[in-house]
Amino acid sequence: MIPGIGHYMEIAMMIDNDFDALVMALRLAVQAPTDEQAKEVIDIAERIAVGMSEFEIERAKREAA
Repeated sequence: MIPGIGHYMEIAMMIDNDFDALVMALRLAVQAPTDEQAKEVIDIAERIAVGMSEFEIERAKREAA
């Protein structure tokens, strides 16, 4: 079951750094109900990851899984 938008708004209020934002974007991409929505979130995740180290990105992927 996919949580409602209110749930994501609560989580968004807790995000205060790029790492947490990337983890959330990766989780949303996996849970997206359509391929189009997944692609949109993946595009956002890629923009968030710019400037992050490969280590940080891999750590975010593991945490998102």
